Amino acid sequence: AAAAEVMSKLQTSSSDANIVEDDDGKGTNKKRKTLDPDEKQKQSRDRNREHAKNTRLRKKAYVLKLKELVDQMSYQKEAEERERKFLGEKINDTHILRKNAVRLFLLYRSKCITDREKWSNILDENITLTLPITPYRSFNRSEISQSNRVSTGIDSVISDTCSLALMVECIGFNSDLWKEAIIRGESSLLSYSSIVSYPQSEFSTNNPSSPVNSATSNSNNHMLVSGDLVMCHYVMKAEDSDVVVGALSTCIQHGMLLCKFNKSNKIIAIEMVFDVMGFMQQIQRTSGITPENSIVPNTLDMALQGCKEPRAILRVSPDFAFLNVNDAWTTNLGHSQFDVEGKPFFEMMSIHSAFNEQISSLTNECAIGRAGSRVIIYKRMNATNESDVNVGYIRMLPLTTDTETAPTHILVIITPLSIVTSSEEIDSIISHHSQISGTIASSSYPQYLQQLEYLDA
Repeated sequence: AAAAEVMSKLQTSSSDANIVEDDDGKGTNKKRKTLDPDEKQKQSRDRNREHAKNTRLRKKAYVLKLKELVDQMSYQKEAEERERKFLGEKINDTHILRKNAVRLFLLYRSKCITDREKWSNILDENITLTLPITPYRSFNRSEISQSNRVSTGIDSVISDTCSLALMVECIGFNSDLWKEAIIRGESSLLSYSSIVSYPQSEFSTNNPSSPVNSATSNSNNHMLVSGDLVMCHYVMKAEDSDVVVGALSTCIQHGMLLCKFNKSNKIIAIEMVFDVMGFMQQIQRTSGITPENSIVPNTLDMALQGCKEPRAILRVSPDFAFLNVNDAWTTNLGHSQFDVEGKPFFEMMSIHSAFNEQISSLTNECAIGRAGSRVIIYKRMNATNESDVNVGYIRMLPLTTDTETAPTHILVIITPLSIVTSSEEIDSIISHHSQISGTIASSSYPQYLQQLEYLDA
């Protein structure tokens, strides 16, 4: 404003300098042709004086203009710095939230969290989970797409989490330590570590400081963030499997995890890549089973194949009626195919009434695609065709057909654990397992302290 005022004065002064008076005293823009020496000298002085004045005004206007320009640039620079700082803080907060969401995803998988509300806090409703095909654990056959499994929706992610928990629970299967641990309600604990690039030697299980032995890492440097993508190298390990359940070897899975986020900082796509065959061979070694027995049935046709363990197939219906039982089931429980076909499951099974609610919950969960297990007390036929009271481990796996994508049948597998010899032992088992809801491995898990507060879109 000050510079504009000075420039206005400068223009007025310049205009006045071009106006001279003629003989009549009237102003005109026409200059006189002849001037005497005194008039020329006076006119020269006036012109010099006016030029000096205009020079000062121009200088003043220039200085004022520079000051205004400096003030404007300083304000603009400060505004840009504030904006950059705000954007930087927002980006940093977004990165922290997204990394925490990835950690929660790994934690929920390792602890078999089935609370849909917790999953919906970090996952979009249309989440897609892409995994290699995993024949060593239960999954829906309709998820197979080319050479991968693609699960869509939060419920499918929860079903996959239940399948993973059941697989870990069966590490060390049928060993004496495993049976004792299952009766106590214990199993191998699953842990994830998110890491970037450690020397291969640090992955050795002999190294107590190895990131493999830790829970989900808290270091922000362990994850790479680029735009809407978060990537990390993870390690999944069954903790203390050799001590707790008598596993013959350790079980460790190395893989890469890639998560894509939406504007609400929820995960919309997850891809996990790992060596399926290598991990499957580890599973076989931990329990000393053959490759054929490590394949978990996920269709009705596979479940109908011969097997030495007691198996029954139920229809997904309100009464969960029997469709088929194998010879091992008949030998162990005294139910022939003729006896049970078409009969309701709960009517035919001699399960202690204290476990009815848990088994009902287990069948209902399995009917929507979630594999699970329970410890039960039931009556079993002995070698003299008399019934003994046994502690058993029951697994239920959802089955599909070639024409249906939703579970149509349930595969029930019972593994005898021990014979109950006293009422005190029955009361102890009932008291302990009545507190357990869900797969045994998910009965106890630490509270995750990090609270997620998602930024607005």
